[in-house]
Amino acid sequence: MSVTLSGFGLTLSPLTPSDAEELFAVSVPEQYRYFPMAPTPWTAAGLTAFIMRRLSKGEEPWAIRRGGLTLGTTAFLIDDRPNGVIEIGHTWLVPSARRTAVNPGIKMLTLTEAFEARGAQRVTLKCDARNQRSRRAIQRLGAVPEGALRSVMPLGDGTRRTTAYYSILADEWPHNKERLQYRLANE
Repeated sequence: MSVTLSGFGLTLSPLTPSDAEELFAVSVPEQYRYFPMAPTPWTAAGLTAFIMRRLSKGEEPWAIRRGGLTLGTTAFLIDDRPNGVIEIGHTWLVPSARRTAVNPGIKMLTLTEAFEARGAQRVTLKCDARNQRSRRAIQRLGAVPEGALRSVMPLGDGTRRTTAYYSILADEWPHNKERLQYRLANE
């Protein structure tokens, strides 16, 4: 049940295979370095297949756009409503959008959808433990670090991923929402 989310000058529209060419034009393989299943081969067709695999797994990916420009992707990787758990991930942004109001805006939209529209009790965020940029961005959201699972899966480069886990709980959301609103008003 993917919906379009809009606000803060951003539109998160359901990602489809037809978005692959546009995403391919603004992305580089490095952005998928820590993804467990990166697009291969690194072509628009490989990115199309990557999107199709994600959709077949039940993910809800979005293309992130601002003013008609594609800036990256994000997704609900898990939407386990019976248990009140949603996982947000596979977020990447073009370099010019990093350390701007774009990621806080994306997270405000997706966290609001998770907690307020879908009734989540827990939102999980995770990343490769080596991905310091993502870890800092997750921590700036007010997510609580929970630890890491070591050597959980192989990556395309032959290494094994250790995954760092973070969460935001429903009773923490009002405070974190205020923090995000403050950041968005001051960035």
